[in-house]
Amino acid sequence: MKIKKNNNILQALQTSNIDIIAPCNGRGICGKCKIIIPSKPRVNLTEEKFLTSLEIQKGVRLACTRTVLEDTEVESYMDSSTMKIDSDVCIHYDMNPYLKIKNNGLLFDVFRSNVFIETKKTNNAYGIAIDIGTTTVVLVLLDLYRKKIVETISFINPQSRYGSDVISRIQFASTKENIDLLSSLMTNRVHTSILSLLKENKISKKDLYEVVIAANTTMNYLLLKLDPSPLAVAPYHASFLETIKKEYSDIFSPDISATVTIIGGFDSFVGGDILSGIYSEALHQKSACNLFVDLGTNGEIVVVNNGKIYGTSTAAGPAFEGVNISCGIGSIAGAISKFTDKNTYETINDKPPIGICGSGLIDIVGYLLKENIISKSGLLKEEYFIHGDISISKKDIREIQLAKSAIRSGIEFLLNETGIMITEIDHLYLAGGFGKHINLDNMFELGILPPSLKNKVIVIGNSSLSGAVKYLFQPLSNELKQLRQNCTIINLATSSSYQELFIKYLSF
Repeated sequence: MKIKKNNNILQALQTSNIDIIAPCNGRGICGKCKIIIPSKPRVNLTEEKFLTSLEIQKGVRLACTRTVLEDTEVESYMDSSTMKIDSDVCIHYDMNPYLKIKNNGLLFDVFRSNVFIETKKTNNAYGIAIDIGTTTVVLVLLDLYRKKIVETISFINPQSRYGSDVISRIQFASTKENIDLLSSLMTNRVHTSILSLLKENKISKKDLYEVVIAANTTMNYLLLKLDPSPLAVAPYHASFLETIKKEYSDIFSPDISATVTIIGGFDSFVGGDILSGIYSEALHQKSACNLFVDLGTNGEIVVVNNGKIYGTSTAAGPAFEGVNISCGIGSIAGAISKFTDKNTYETINDKPPIGICGSGLIDIVGYLLKENIISKSGLLKEEYFIHGDISISKKDIREIQLAKSAIRSGIEFLLNETGIMITEIDHLYLAGGFGKHINLDNMFELGILPPSLKNKVIVIGNSSLSGAVKYLFQPLSNELKQLRQNCTIINLATSSSYQELFIKYLSF
């Protein structure tokens, strides 16, 4: 792509709707907005800090630090289109869909907020479930009549070019113009993806009846063009947490006349994705005490005890996703995703290694601890090189310790506050794409998860998406409302006991 003179490269790429990894949104503190400039201009001080010697030789530079003085050709360095996105879902075949099969075709009962409106006669009925994550988006097209998945597609959240985490997005959405921009990036991409799904599978627009969306609270706010700033400022109040139904035309486009259901959440940082995950696994209906953990930039932790729900969220930071790690990258082609030793590791798509993603990072730190290359306190005497310039630094170990302690102390804090003993936990449900691909032995060895729960783990992957799929077959908004009413959110941010636990669990 050619960048016109006097333009900042990152800003030019952002406004050109080109996906680029920019976790800090141009503040020059993450070193991830890498591009290739074939002319190989001299590196600046920020680039010297973040780029390896091999990258510099290749012409890799940081887009946010470069305002070009003449028209300049740039090339992509990391292909985010190859990101490995968890899109596995489970269809519960014991569901009672709101479709009635008749001799002369299919009768589809149309509801709005659980109120029966009409019955449409049709030969086909389709729905789409969507998980809008901070980093990735997944859409599943479902045949509601035959109860099967037709096709699944996924892509990088186009808002990522304005920051990798919800706080960065909220900070960017400080004006109505920027809120509208972030909203349109999402709605346009989702709508075009839906049109593509229907066209590729030769499905008429009139046969799409419902779209169900599960997302965290910030993503819901931005989708609906609501000001998200109150979510990031004490007392972190969210005015919109209800499950709502809207017409497709109200959010996306008048091209389609389907209903859109947006699953509500528990609070500002325990959102609809978590509620959807609990609904998917029907944890609220189990006569047991279960722990639900979704690992990510915000680690959401929920205890469901005989129908009563207690939840909290902890700022684990983006280390598990490769951000703030010197050679960290997302789950894209070439990312080291599994590691046994220097001679035995795997990369995504078997491409030459270009960095380390979250699952690989956990493996590497687990190996370093086992081999006594790092101490229990996290001391690393010298930088550890894996391949070429790809390495783990002392700062990287510190970032992992901070993320690790946030999760572990969050779990312990929630259990302490609810008076639940860890021995009372029947199962630990581990949600999210990261949880699905990591080596669980290392998670327990590093102390990220309580060792006593090692044999109680159930890995459920993208439970947010599975809950949206389930809702397509069981549109029970009253049940979701009951889930919300049965939940108590416990804030750990101002608790001194949490701070004590956090310090305690910094060590491996």
